Amino acid sequence: MSLVDLPDEPVGVGARLLDGAPPTREVLARAVFEGRPGHPVLLGRDHWAELIARVHGDSGARDLLSGADVRRIECGDLWSGLDRDGPG
Repeated sequence: MSLVDLPDEPVGVGARLLDGAPPTREVLARAVFEGRPGHPVLLGRDHWAELIARVHGDSGARDLLSGADVRRIECGDLWSGLDRDGPG
């Protein structure tokens, strides 16, 4: 899953995420940029019900993705990870 306010996200970020965390029902992974969490993220089907239960307002999947079981794939060498609607 990625966000619409990331038009500059290079294809290589998604490719690295998929290489580092192949998409399965159990996968829970996210790209990080110099250690800072970002997008895209992979949310396997086994996590969808929990995601739906947790989503409120602008928090999205933040709470679910802050857990210890999330695979973090470093992509800072490919891109900054900055979005267009936040402070840069």
